[in-house]
Amino acid sequence: MGVRIAGDTLTIFNVGDSRAYLLTSDTNGSSQARLLSRDHNILNDMLDDGDITRAQSEQSTSFMNGLTAWFMADPDCDDFQVNIVSHQWLPGERLLLCSDGINEVLSDAEIS
Repeated sequence: MGVRIAGDTLTIFNVGDSRAYLLTSDTNGSSQARLLSRDHNILNDMLDDGDITRAQSEQSTSFMNGLTAWFMADPDCDDFQVNIVSHQWLPGERLLLCSDGINEVLSDAEIS
């Protein structure tokens, strides 16, 4: 995972399930965390392909969520995809970069 900051533009890139969250505060001072990155796991691939619904994915086991779809350490795999997302950074926003597996330990609400 990495981030490039150029002016007010964040460009985030990741492979695997390291996560980037955009942290904002509402008018009451409560923090909100919005996931900017995309996990490369079997569960997200199944969602993208229409094999399961979002509701079904929320009932999935952590095993399905933890199965990585792309393995960078495989020397025979040269067609993995890097997830790239850009965001216009606004005053008061913060960026939180998390190591892989954080979503197995903390919910998005706990992260915020």
